[in-house]
Amino acid sequence: MNILFFDVVPTNIVRFFKGAVENINGIAPGTNLFFLLEEDDHNDIEHVRKHYPYAKEISYVQKRKLVWFKDYLKSNNIHAVITNAQRIPDDMVVLAARQNGIKTFMLQHGMYIPFLKRSLKFFLQKLGKTFRYLYYSMEISKALGYGALGLTLKYFKCYVLGSNQVVESIPRDLLNVNKVYVYGDYWKSFHRMQFGYSYEDQLVIGYPDLEDVYGKDSSSLKRGVCYISQTLVEDGRLKKEEQLSFFRRLVESTSKNKIPLHVKLHPRSDLSLFELANDFDHVVFHQDDFPFVTKYVGHYSTLLAKGMMISGDVCIFEYENHPTPDYFKESASNVISELSEISSWLEGDGKVKDNKIQQVFECHPNVYMSFVEDVLNEINKDNLAIKKSSIANDNHKGNDVPLIEGK
Repeated sequence: MNILFFDVVPTNIVRFFKGAVENINGIAPGTNLFFLLEEDDHNDIEHVRKHYPYAKEISYVQKRKLVWFKDYLKSNNIHAVITNAQRIPDDMVVLAARQNGIKTFMLQHGMYIPFLKRSLKFFLQKLGKTFRYLYYSMEISKALGYGALGLTLKYFKCYVLGSNQVVESIPRDLLNVNKVYVYGDYWKSFHRMQFGYSYEDQLVIGYPDLEDVYGKDSSSLKRGVCYISQTLVEDGRLKKEEQLSFFRRLVESTSKNKIPLHVKLHPRSDLSLFELANDFDHVVFHQDDFPFVTKYVGHYSTLLAKGMMISGDVCIFEYENHPTPDYFKESASNVISELSEISSWLEGDGKVKDNKIQQVFECHPNVYMSFVEDVLNEINKDNLAIKKSSIANDNHKGNDVPLIEGK
């Protein structure tokens, strides 16, 4: 069996698929794994090779054309394609797979937001990426009979102006995967409203990052604050000065209150944003591990849900034009937007009254194993159906052959 994992960047294809890949190797050893990337981020293909040394192939997209993707899937005899988002390049690879009769799956990789407004500066900073996405959209548009601009304009309305893809009549029935694996029932409604998926095409498997919360006693938490970083500046969604001002106030306030500060870095964090901490002994950085402490602070990272499950004392700092989803606000101990409010939160003992986050990010054991088992089951069902159809066709052909008299 040959399975393809697709993502735009190397960091994501390791961060969000590694648990699934490890379980495939355990459940179905001998499966050939292919990894296809669209571009580099601050990591490159060597980062992927380091984590997947047993991969059959790790490569980059060579041509951003539908025919190239179809030829790639056919020449490698791919039986299933797995993605983790619904970006325009994901639409391309899914369209190619579906036209080749290949099963497609999507594994939720974080907290999706219907629309993130980006500045003109963002598109100029990412000019190469902007043109690549534009080219993808034109190729998909032509392949689906809309001409070069018909579907491209719809994509523009959705990804740049904030329109809804279902309302804009983007042909999601041709671009959606066969099955989506989500963190909770909330996300079933989200995918239905945003991309037109049916509830039956989605399966709740839980939030993988919550697996190690089981059996943890809140009374054993270490006193401290954990800041969960995001890539708002790195992605061009926030001015660097704003992030530096926030982090300076957080560092100084925790120092004044003599509270240890743990910084949970994002895999794509720009470390220059945190250089200030080098002058403070109470700050500790975390790459792979997640600190279990009494307080958490962040913006709207998915990992805030983990903090809410661990301690219940989570402060959300809202930047201007970066509203927080209601389910996070309802499960946070504090929601603030002024730097002066950080100290008062640190000095208090806030606990949320009604932690609704569990309805959005469900705790399930063995999340990646559940995902892999269901994917393999779907592939096997499909192969069995093809085999039965082939046998039936052979039998039908046999009945059409004139009988030889006396035989």
